[in-house]
Amino acid sequence: MSNRFFNVFKKNRIKYLFISIVSVGLFIYGYMPAYQIYNSQGEQVDFETLVNSAKKADIVFFGEQHNNPIDHWLELRLLKALYENSKDKLVVGAEMFESDGQLLIDEYFSEHISQKSFEKEERLWGNYKTDYKPLLEFAKKKKLRFIATDIPRRYAASVAKKGLAILDSLQGSSLKYIADIPFKIDSTLKVYKELAEMSSGMSVTKDKNKKEMHGAAKKDINAKTDTTKLKEQKEEAAQMKEMMKKHGVGHIVEAQAIKDATMAKFILKNFKDGDQFLHFDGSKHSDYHEGIVWYIKQARPDLKILVISSVDQYSVDSLENENKTLGDFIVVTPEDLTNTNR
Repeated sequence: MSNRFFNVFKKNRIKYLFISIVSVGLFIYGYMPAYQIYNSQGEQVDFETLVNSAKKADIVFFGEQHNNPIDHWLELRLLKALYENSKDKLVVGAEMFESDGQLLIDEYFSEHISQKSFEKEERLWGNYKTDYKPLLEFAKKKKLRFIATDIPRRYAASVAKKGLAILDSLQGSSLKYIADIPFKIDSTLKVYKELAEMSSGMSVTKDKNKKEMHGAAKKDINAKTDTTKLKEQKEEAAQMKEMMKKHGVGHIVEAQAIKDATMAKFILKNFKDGDQFLHFDGSKHSDYHEGIVWYIKQARPDLKILVISSVDQYSVDSLENENKTLGDFIVVTPEDLTNTNR
């Protein structure tokens, strides 16, 4: 018996040595989680809890940080989990695909065009292959409907520069790719107020810097760099303001609203009772149950909607109070997480 044990140990000694080294490392340096999920009460929950809640919703919004690899990994896991629950009743949609590109998606899914042709002709984001292709390919493999929900970027850019009045010049088939106009904009929504503050030169990064300084103080990090950081943030704010002035994005709230209203339009157009719709979008489009969600509620207040938001913090050990209202669940990742290339 002892010889058998010795032989097994000898055969697996490298594996045991590796496990020992990792265990000692965790003991010495501590466990550093890459993310943590919280509910809106600020309580830590696991991914299974999030999935079980999502299964009960008619429409699920995953509000991501576009260049966050943890968000994209969790999106794929959530897609797979909801597919196991809903099967062909699951419909998938994403901000990352523009409404006038729907035909290309449909042709690719039906094998009328090749993957190479699809990726060449569709207007894909820079991080498509690493972050969004897995979602689209899973939907294709399982024969799910995949809906391009966002307004074509040329129209959003025009609104950002010249305001909603520019849409009055659109005619014919162009109108089918955008929200039905005229449409209402509630400028009191928090997501729009924050965006308005940003566009008027009030830097969001300055707020982020305050949180970093607060977190640094809690962690007893040397505060000598605070003045340097604040100077850098002020310079970034000035650069942002100058960029907005140069590109004429004085109507950025209107541009955001037309995007939200358009995405709501195509979600509802492709949703029928009994379905479940999983939508991927930037968190600012669904935070606080606003943005896209607000427009959907105006048309279908009866639908059960679940919002997943995401945010980065100095530490993932607890949810900061100001982030508790972002969604039903909040995915927290470290501020220094390596990002994907958008």
